[in-house]
Amino acid sequence: MKVLVTRAREAGEKTASRLRQRGYDPVLLPLFENCDTGAALPETEFDAVAFTSSAAIHVLAARPADEWSRLLKFPIFCVGEATAQAARDAGFHKTFIGAGTAADLPGLILAELAPAETQKSAPPRLLYPAPHDRAFDLAAALPGVMVSEILIYRAEALDPGRKALEAALMSCAGGAALLYSARSAEHLATLATKHALADRLAGLTLIAISENVARAIAGRGLPDILVSEMPHEDGLFERLDRLDRNGKASPRNDEDNEEGHH
Repeated sequence: MKVLVTRAREAGEKTASRLRQRGYDPVLLPLFENCDTGAALPETEFDAVAFTSSAAIHVLAARPADEWSRLLKFPIFCVGEATAQAARDAGFHKTFIGAGTAADLPGLILAELAPAETQKSAPPRLLYPAPHDRAFDLAAALPGVMVSEILIYRAEALDPGRKALEAALMSCAGGAALLYSARSAEHLATLATKHALADRLAGLTLIAISENVARAIAGRGLPDILVSEMPHEDGLFERLDRLDRNGKASPRNDEDNEEGHH
């Protein structure tokens, strides 16, 4: 089955590799580019670092090592396993892994940092290298923690043009498209409308990583959107595996959880 992947190139290539290992034929069409804002990291010491996406790690790792390598000594909190793997690849060692969404991280951070800080007079300090556009305010969800939020990258939307978009959609006809964020889902739907290719997009089975992502393009005239039961890439792949080779939803097993449960 052909599967459309619209993530930024580095993340998209890793997703494509995983899809090939599962027997799928990925079609890469990056619709975003992660750009370093150039924001400097604070020189102060921290108790930990938080990452809500692997993109932040890739941006840091592309900088000169003397700008960020001192962070490797700190424990880090990662939104999910994919981000944790990117962190390990970059040289981080002590990782705490969340359930897959930024909203899950505060509980994990507070549970791990608070006990260690009870004997200190100062609150724990957390560095958060963040995206410029973010749906969740991590700092606001961490009362009692001094969060230094540094906007280190911006996801710039790309328009590949009608010819490239049509070629990708036609190649994936009867296949699927994976939707990782509300913004990327909206951008794909908007481009399809702009280039008069909405009917081509409707020929794909759309699979969203969460209900929030699916709602972002509800009412756009697209067929029903399938939703991952878990808000991470493995959940998307498991939902994809339920499709038959014509891109149609396969019957659900009786033991399956209710769709959309996070």
